[in-house]
Amino acid sequence: YSGKNVKFVAKIKSVRKLYVEKVTDKWVKENYYDDYGLENADDFYKWCKQSLIEDAKAELWSKVLESSVVNKYSETAYQRVIEEVDGDYNYNAEFFGMTTDEYLEINGMTEDDMEDEYMNALKSEMVMWAIVEKEGLANKITDEDIQKLADTFEAFQNGTLEDVQGFCREATLVDIAKQDYILTPGRYVGIEEQED
Repeated sequence: YSGKNVKFVAKIKSVRKLYVEKVTDKWVKENYYDDYGLENADDFYKWCKQSLIEDAKAELWSKVLESSVVNKYSETAYQRVIEEVDGDYNYNAEFFGMTTDEYLEINGMTEDDMEDEYMNALKSEMVMWAIVEKEGLANKITDEDIQKLADTFEAFQNGTLEDVQGFCREATLVDIAKQDYILTPGRYVGIEEQED
């Protein structure tokens, strides 16, 4: 039947009107206060803007990695990345009450997938440090910054992490599901409170 005209007939059974909720302070507080601490429309729009920026950064980073080539790497760095990635999977497995092998199987992760994961993490780290070095950013990170991050991570591991608007928040699986499993930090921590 190649080259013949085809006629399709479709019957429309219903038409729905798109309804967009008006963003008011009341609506924001009812829908975004419990999960994100947002109380008004201004905060909501700032949060949306921050989320869009974070998404754009993630997309840009992905493009940077796709266009980057790693010619060589140290075995020490590779082993450290393996420990970090495996540690993340072990933590998630324990969180869900299963063995790491069960967790990997449920997520469809094969040995080849894990190798790809290790290499992607290594590449990401190497590209990041190349940029930090080239832009002279390494000297701008203070000992206080490092200590703040270390303290935050320790509090998370100990189960004593307190949410800090714009900096850290322990998201639940329900929170993550509400965000369609997008792990962009701004979607969870919101924006830092600014003094007027």
